[in-house]
Amino acid sequence: MVLRFFEGLSVEETAERMGRSRQCVRSLQFRAVRTLAKIVSPELAIA
Repeated sequence: MVLRFFEGLSVEETAERMGRSRQCVRSLQFRAVRTLAKIVSPELAIA
């Protein structure tokens, strides 16, 4: 999340820095945002 949202890197740039595929970065990003949503606002969390 730091690379994508705070440093403003694209999915491709993030994948390259992490040594992961673009799809992996997208999946990790999705899970991180979902987890953060559950912590910050449980009533908005996706089951």
